[in-house]
Amino acid sequence: MTQIVQRAASDWLCLRRPADEAAREAARPAIAALSIHLAEQLAAGQAAHVIDLGAGTGANLAFLAPRLAVPQRWTLIDRDEDLLDEVPQILSCEQVIGVRRLALDLDDLEDVPGDGDPTLITCAAVLDVLTERQVQSLATLVAERGFAVLFSLSVTGEVQLHPALELDARIESAFNAHQRRSGLAGPRATILAAHVLSSHGLDVTVTDTPWMLGSGSGALIERYLTDRVAAAVEHDPSLRPATDDWLETRLSQLRQGNLSVEVGHQDLMARRLP
Repeated sequence: MTQIVQRAASDWLCLRRPADEAAREAARPAIAALSIHLAEQLAAGQAAHVIDLGAGTGANLAFLAPRLAVPQRWTLIDRDEDLLDEVPQILSCEQVIGVRRLALDLDDLEDVPGDGDPTLITCAAVLDVLTERQVQSLATLVAERGFAVLFSLSVTGEVQLHPALELDARIESAFNAHQRRSGLAGPRATILAAHVLSSHGLDVTVTDTPWMLGSGSGALIERYLTDRVAAAVEHDPSLRPATDDWLETRLSQLRQGNLSVEVGHQDLMARRLP
């Protein structure tokens, strides 16, 4: 699986983290079921092996580890060593008994050594920036190995801005097309993964985990809308200069406390039932 994902900026990962954590609260029942599933597989003295793809600065580790009520050893995989270096060396979660960091591309995933312990493959805000082929290959790999799965915060392509503006639909269409450029899965990522995992006999649960952003998320909204416009215009240059006026209006609404944004995401949990 050749990795084409662009490197994530550390400041962007930091900026989105509170919104991600709030959104993932909706997936608590699925995480609880996953925790029970792992516990049922553990023998005395065993720990679940959690492999985190595109681990970045460790946000998925920080969120998920305390919510998995089993001993855990984590392997953090990211091709950006600088991001992995920002993962705290000392963790406050008692369930985590070890963390290792591996600078690898996804095409090296098959070389990650296994140890026979129950394994969970997880990622957050990664699945949708893989190609469709990568998503299908990843889902096939984990299903054939019998691993449990938690793919979190994959975009759905649905964005609601309140109040609505006439240009919203054109920007959404161009942005989503940009997300699918060069064969990227984009908003289809969860659907693709769910289909492959289900076809291999895994039980799949999909939970809506949208960002719900208001005046308290001003910095994130500004960054998100600015980047959204840039991507839309990159796909469809004819949108400029209308998008300049659109963005100015949206940022004015934001400063006045009159803008809310809902960004669709989904979490996918899968496991092989007895």
